[in-house]
Amino acid sequence: MEPDKLALSYQYIKIFNYNFCLQLNPATLAWILFLKRTDLHSICTPWDLIKKQIGIVNKFYRSFRLFMSSMHIFISFVLQKYNIHKTDIVAELPVFGHICMHVHKGCKVFNLRKRTVVKLFDSDINKASIVDEIERLQTVSCIGFAPTLVKWNIDERWYEEEYILEYPPSSYKSQKADILLRNINHSILPCLNQLMMFKPTKSINSQDYVSSLIGILKGYDLSRKEHDTDKIAKINNFIDSMWGKIQGKGDSDIYLVFSHGDFCPANLMDTKYGIRVLDWEGAEYRSALFDFYSYFFYLPVCINYPLNNLPPKLHESLTFFTSELSLKDSTLKSNFEVNNHVYRWIFYIEFIRRLIEREITDSNLDIMDYIIRYIDGFNYYELLLATDHQVNETGLSTSQTTN
Repeated sequence: MEPDKLALSYQYIKIFNYNFCLQLNPATLAWILFLKRTDLHSICTPWDLIKKQIGIVNKFYRSFRLFMSSMHIFISFVLQKYNIHKTDIVAELPVFGHICMHVHKGCKVFNLRKRTVVKLFDSDINKASIVDEIERLQTVSCIGFAPTLVKWNIDERWYEEEYILEYPPSSYKSQKADILLRNINHSILPCLNQLMMFKPTKSINSQDYVSSLIGILKGYDLSRKEHDTDKIAKINNFIDSMWGKIQGKGDSDIYLVFSHGDFCPANLMDTKYGIRVLDWEGAEYRSALFDFYSYFFYLPVCINYPLNNLPPKLHESLTFFTSELSLKDSTLKSNFEVNNHVYRWIFYIEFIRRLIEREITDSNLDIMDYIIRYIDGFNYYELLLATDHQVNETGLSTSQTTN
């Protein structure tokens, strides 16, 4: 596809957590700040931060704080636009949008009027990686809850997809775990069910699959980077421990399914057309319960949901999930029941592999601490299961664990 060339240059400046285009008309910025807060909330998080700061105060004070923050942004922008107060340019890009933000392997530029998002790849990303990502997005565009890929230009290293409007502000991105868990069985799990059936499942020997994962992980020489040797040792020890557990279970066949790769509340949006799922750049085949576990372990690691409370809720949702899935493929349900432990341990290894790959290719984030937090969560969850005296045959607690 050869759309119009990107030739012009636009400058972006940072105000609070946003990077606004300096070529914006101030009237357009006012429209965004005072009438399109939902759009801003969908992209970044300053409004969430303000809500956290004011806690349980009344709606009037909250609205006042939001209004004052918008005024602060607007005045700062006008001063910088007309050179009254100069600031550093954080990005100079060949495409116009209202806001841009750094993402994995590049940045995304949001045009709120046209409802489009353009991803521009960093100069050090090779074309093969760009082609691979675009092909993945072409594939998932067929899924009803994925964004539509609009156009792209591989030579110029960019693609454009639809911008998903969140309305009302999404409960799926809440910082409160009870909200995230409230409707999971009837809202979230059907999406996973549909995604799992999107492409044919693949049967593979569990030990062969994990052995290939271990081989890939060994190829990532973390010692080449300036990392804490204790953290590297902890990662390697955990992977070896899980590999030992899987080997102890002997040979078994498991299923690989088409997976989102980062299925978590941060990538879910509530729209008038139902749930939409963002950020499909990492979509590929993985173990059948990868996305399921990815959602649940996000809760204790990223929003401090008590891990002690996780086993019974996870067991309830897993039972519901597999029961619904059995209506479409009974072999998957029976396979999950036999190999539940194995699927969980494989998920741990797959998840660490995904984070390490992100760490290698993303200079904007410190992933190592993130990996360690997840490993601590995985270890504690395994400890909860091992010390619970009412563990059933699937290895998940059936008792109501308390803090």
